Amino acid sequence: MADTGWLLGGTAISSDIDGGDVEWESPAGVKALGGNTYTWEMSNGEYTQHLLISNFSISLPDYAVVSGISVRLNRDCVSDDDGDIVDDIVRLRKSTGYVGDDKAAYDWPSATASQDYGSSSNLWGTTWSKAEVESSSFGVGIRASKVTTNVDADARLWYVQILVTYTIVVVDPIVTTQAVDDVGKVTATANGNITDTGGANATRRGFCYKVGTSGDPTTSDSVEYADGSFGTGAFDEAMSGLLPNTGYRVRAYAVNSAGTGYGTTVQLTTLTAFMAKVFML
Repeated sequence: MADTGWLLGGTAISSDIDGGDVEWESPAGVKALGGNTYTWEMSNGEYTQHLLISNFSISLPDYAVVSGISVRLNRDCVSDDDGDIVDDIVRLRKSTGYVGDDKAAYDWPSATASQDYGSSSNLWGTTWSKAEVESSSFGVGIRASKVTTNVDADARLWYVQILVTYTIVVVDPIVTTQAVDDVGKVTATANGNITDTGGANATRRGFCYKVGTSGDPTTSDSVEYADGSFGTGAFDEAMSGLLPNTGYRVRAYAVNSAGTGYGTTVQLTTLTAFMAKVFML
């Protein structure tokens, strides 16, 4: 399991998307650890506008699967009493708007402090693809409310951060088979290419083959291979001990921690004297 680290947003706006009472002043302040956004003297029962933070510039590795999202609010309540300002909305957003759970649950303290929402294993009641969290529209919406007391209060947010936790889910490598060349009476050279590792380098790459003109060979048939740590790229292996004037079915394969990936099957016929026929199926 890995994570992006705590990231600041690149965009922050105060929005009256559902008619919040009080606008956030200088909302862009939450884009930096040294800034802040705030409200003026919220009265009993008032709500802030939505503070919408997005554009977190998240970049996940290939084959990353999102396993959890955390939001950190560093905030305080400028008032005589803790709890004069409370969470009203803390929700994640996709391009279509709010999705999943509302994590609002906490009072805002009079001394500046951070509060985390979600966790490394919490997806906020929905699903998240790599593309969705990498989108510039992915973000968080925050709204606070003033509870019923006799004291006006200011809500103040110093910064908002997001952390995405993910795992790499390895899949079978993707392999292609090219035409066999250097065909002789009892030898030939098989050619292939690992075009995608599937998230982990191959520990074996090679070719499987069998006599015939139909069907796909597997690693249970004859094989030529090399062991090591192989990324994407072309490879070849010499095939020897073949029968003259005989048809063979050949295909490339590669093995990583998830399993075995095969290419398509090609046909070859070994030489009787000076000719060979190679057909790509």
